[in-house]
Amino acid sequence: GVVTLLTTYLRENAIKTEGLLRLPGNFDKVELLRKQIEAGSQDGFKDVDLSKQNPHDVAEVLRGFFRDLPEPVIPFHLYE
Repeated sequence: GVVTLLTTYLRENAIKTEGLLRLPGNFDKVELLRKQIEAGSQDGFKDVDLSKQNPHDVAEVLRGFFRDLPEPVIPFHLYE
């Protein structure tokens, strides 16, 4: 899925990038990448090429994916 696609890229290409999940990506590039990923989800992402992407843009898409989930990964009842 999308999480595997993005985390694999980040783990293999950007693990030592400073501020990877802290610094924002380029808005226009993030939106374009998000649209490519949404379109590619039907065919297993075979047309999605992350090799030329900035790691901060890829990380921003990953953060956005988790932020946009209808429910958090860690349920609210476990916060307390």
